[in-house]
Amino acid sequence: METHTPPEAIQRGPFYRWVAIVLRFRFLSILGIALISALAVYNIATKMRLDNSLETFTTEGSKAKEILEEFRSEFGRDSVFLVLIEGDVFSEAFLLKLKDLHEQLSEIQLSLEEPGDTSTSSEGAAGFDDVADESGWGEEGGGTIVDEIISLINFRQTRSSQEGISVGELMDPWPEKAQLQEFRKTVLNDKQIVKKFVDADGRYTTIMVRTQVLHGKDKIRAYDAVQEIYQKYKADDFKISLGGLSALNTSLNRVMLRDMKTLIILSWISMTLIMGFLFRHILGVIGPLSIVLLSALWTAGAMAFFDLPMTMMSNMLPAFLISVGVGDSVHLQSLYRDLRREGLPNQQAILQAAALTGKPIFFTTLTTMVGLLSFRFASVIPIQEMGMAGAIGVFVAFVLTMTILPVLLSFNKTSLFGVKREANNDFIQKLVTLADQISAGTKGRRNAVIAITLICCGGAIIG
Repeated sequence: METHTPPEAIQRGPFYRWVAIVLRFRFLSILGIALISALAVYNIATKMRLDNSLETFTTEGSKAKEILEEFRSEFGRDSVFLVLIEGDVFSEAFLLKLKDLHEQLSEIQLSLEEPGDTSTSSEGAAGFDDVADESGWGEEGGGTIVDEIISLINFRQTRSSQEGISVGELMDPWPEKAQLQEFRKTVLNDKQIVKKFVDADGRYTTIMVRTQVLHGKDKIRAYDAVQEIYQKYKADDFKISLGGLSALNTSLNRVMLRDMKTLIILSWISMTLIMGFLFRHILGVIGPLSIVLLSALWTAGAMAFFDLPMTMMSNMLPAFLISVGVGDSVHLQSLYRDLRREGLPNQQAILQAAALTGKPIFFTTLTTMVGLLSFRFASVIPIQEMGMAGAIGVFVAFVLTMTILPVLLSFNKTSLFGVKREANNDFIQKLVTLADQISAGTKGRRNAVIAITLICCGGAIIG
């Protein structure tokens, strides 16, 4: 039977004392965790930003980014909705339908939720505290959000005439049915229109919709509004697709959130099955799952509080925190189970497990945090932010392991979490014993293990 240090011989260090306080005031501990979790949810709901724009991957103070902002202030932003329509473009029915769709899109109205200035904001950002452009849009609280809309309906064309040069709309006056073939030839011979607003065969045309600079929920609502309008016009002879940077960024944000939810759900199912198999008790499952969930929740809340956006880099944090949270909790919970098997009372087993595992878990947490914080030296801002958020999440997982797990285990009265009181060697113990037998014993075995290890390392370095 594996032996442990007797309870009276354990140095009652900081982790022992911390867990003793937590157990003494366990209901206050639960209340404190609930309050912090509620605050995290509030921060996520009100301050969390999603940012999948390419600008986030530029270095801080990048000259390229400064030039891009100057270009945008001079010529406008390139983040637009592009509505692509397929059909018989130069038929009378198609053009009338196109005109109706054009007018509907030009009149999109939203009551914007985020008034303020965005002269220095990134076009791709999707935050709940960012807003419209420097013109101050949003103060009125309503009206059309469309700054510019261009299609065949209102394309401005320069024509030569006897009086000189005239500028007017392409379809002003509106062509009669008998003039449509001549109109088709005129359009397809105009290099300013072909391959921009109509293809060379006259099967596709586009509507370009440039909105006010929108962020957060307003950008998503604009995307939904465009979709809602064009869905009413879709038909076999009027096929519509939606593209453009505005649509792309909004779709990426939704895909990122969908994938994150899927990952969390699948991870929870996997962890539930594994924890149930290992510990054979509901508390043995709830503890690790709670730590994983709350670690991700608190980390996201901290990111929102410190204005760190969720990017394609930080999207990997939930999977990382799942690994860290499960590792910490299984470490403490496994030792607690062994101590219970040896006959220690429940509370004493919790205290002793915390005292013995607290220090190694803490130093593992500390080294992981240092590694993540080293990302602050990276030149790419999302990597810096991912390192900062990851370090916060690792520390949160440690605190919750030493707080919520002892509280939950304190409600256990009789269960040994799936082990028998008699000592028995399970698969892991047998595997460790086999490894020990291979590497220990004669000097020749030790040297052989070292030699094989060095050969493997050399191959890895060469590779």
